[in-house]
Amino acid sequence: MEENHAIKPLYYKLLDNSITEEDYHQLLAYFGSDIEPEYLHEIVLQELESDDAVDIYLNHRQQITHTVSNVREKLRVAVSMAPPKEKTTIRRLLPYLAAALVLIVGTVSYLSLRYSATDPILAVNIAPGTNRAMLMLESGEEITLSEQQEGLLALDGMISYTDGTAIKEVNMLQQLTLTTPAAGQYQIQLPDGTKAWLNALSSISYPARFESDVRKITVTGEVYLEVSRDAPKRFVVVANQQEIEVLGTHFNINSYADDGNTYTTLAEGSLKVTSKVDGSNVQLKPGEQSVLSNKKGLWVEKADIEQVLSWKEGFYIIQNQPLSLFSKQIERWYNVDIEMGSKGDLRLSAMIPRDVNLSEVIQAIELKTGIQFKIEGRRITVQE
Repeated sequence: MEENHAIKPLYYKLLDNSITEEDYHQLLAYFGSDIEPEYLHEIVLQELESDDAVDIYLNHRQQITHTVSNVREKLRVAVSMAPPKEKTTIRRLLPYLAAALVLIVGTVSYLSLRYSATDPILAVNIAPGTNRAMLMLESGEEITLSEQQEGLLALDGMISYTDGTAIKEVNMLQQLTLTTPAAGQYQIQLPDGTKAWLNALSSISYPARFESDVRKITVTGEVYLEVSRDAPKRFVVVANQQEIEVLGTHFNINSYADDGNTYTTLAEGSLKVTSKVDGSNVQLKPGEQSVLSNKKGLWVEKADIEQVLSWKEGFYIIQNQPLSLFSKQIERWYNVDIEMGSKGDLRLSAMIPRDVNLSEVIQAIELKTGIQFKIEGRRITVQE
């Protein structure tokens, strides 16, 4: 029987139980109207048994089934063991996690179809970002930090890693800047005990010791802060064209220059955001975020905290987000350039781990949207 290339994808849909009624009848018609439906699975497997793809399919299906079982068990345990106040938050994540399971299971047939083909996507294995950063002293000295460490401790003029390994003793009066490159992230505990998490292409500048009655730092890119309470000393964050004043709180700042707007999202506590452009200010409550736009000024809107903070927890949670915005996150985390062309306005909802290779992220997007990508080195384009 001469193979129809439009039919082969239906083999895997049948084996995955994802086949539509229309496709099912098309498959029956292809083999002949006298084929009994109960024998269709066996016939399809016979058609594939001489093809390496069936082994690939079966291997992936076994791996994916194991992964899905583990995820489901972790969700069950997490919800049952969580304190009452935490259960609501975990259950709010369930729709995203369900979407992730759909991506995982759906990718089985997708990988099967593409695995043996000559395809630049599968030949490229760009790893995700990792713990990478540089510490710059006021003197201009630059210290490349260990990728084996998670972060820094800045205490009493001594810079060390979080495991206690000393790096350098510094002058108490100088400013220091911690910077992450593309495909990098890092953590730091500031001299007052405040903790900061830096996403890729981000920075935080701070004094070796907070001497005055104001604890002031400057950040760029995306930084999550858990500010230590010290009532006599105000805590001020300068980010892009705004200042944020807080006594003790947990919040996220997204101030990437190429995003256009600056977002300040409050998870816990309270803070005041002031525009340095026109002096306007807003007071945030937990679950709210301020948006600063050069064109529209400063305003407040409701925030999806889990989605905003998902990068810190090791995931991308995307809910009805334009691909043009999500592609920027991919660019920073994998150190690549993406050209979306006319597809940038398409919207995506999914939950994708940040610790997987780029090819897996691209495949997930293709599976959800139907878009085909081409990867050449670190340049990714849409095949129109």
